Amino acid sequence: MLIPQHSAASISTTAAKEFTQEEAKQLVINSIIEDADNFMGALTGMPSRITLADARALIGRHTSSHTRLESILLLNGRMKRAELLTLLGENWSSCDYIFEYQREIRALFKDRYPIRELMNEEEQRYYDSLPDLVTCFRGADPRRIQGLCWSLNRDVANAFPFLQRYNSHPRPLLATGQVAKRDIIAVKLDRGEEEIISYRVRTTSTKRASKTRAAQYQRRAHGSRS
Repeated sequence: MLIPQHSAASISTTAAKEFTQEEAKQLVINSIIEDADNFMGALTGMPSRITLADARALIGRHTSSHTRLESILLLNGRMKRAELLTLLGENWSSCDYIFEYQREIRALFKDRYPIRELMNEEEQRYYDSLPDLVTCFRGADPRRIQGLCWSLNRDVANAFPFLQRYNSHPRPLLATGQVAKRDIIAVKLDRGEEEIISYRVRTTSTKRASKTRAAQYQRRAHGSRS
């Protein structure tokens, strides 16, 4: 079970005031272990082949954003591949630590793009409307700047390195890239992030992400939701 070092960033501001950083981190680790134990206990009692409906219930009841991706990947081989991809697509935006599981995800995707099972009908229509060459953006720290999650919205990508759950890095970066439409695995729209998933983005430039622009975007985003 992977327990990333930046897990403690997900502790709420109110809760964090009551604990030291190490105590907060330990709370998250304990929660991850409990989720994993509950998931494996429930999975052990299920048939060797699992339906999509049963998998949805299992993931909904026994995972959090910390453990959801790994739990879904553990179902590989126990579900029809198309149904497993559908399950992953439904939960993609509520999974943490995608960067850490890139190798396992790539093995599941098998270089067959696009993967329409990952997308709902709206996302498929959006994918179909994309031009042959797509410009996209990714915000991250230097170690994670080459990943598979990119955004078509520059402001969305620029804000990512400053989000609390990503534990702001002293060198937040914004990469601009281009990717052929045929190399886009899927489009995800459910959080308004205009996300594209691809291993084949060619980075054309990298610069320091703007904290001022990120704050402005966050104010606009919160205002539109209120």
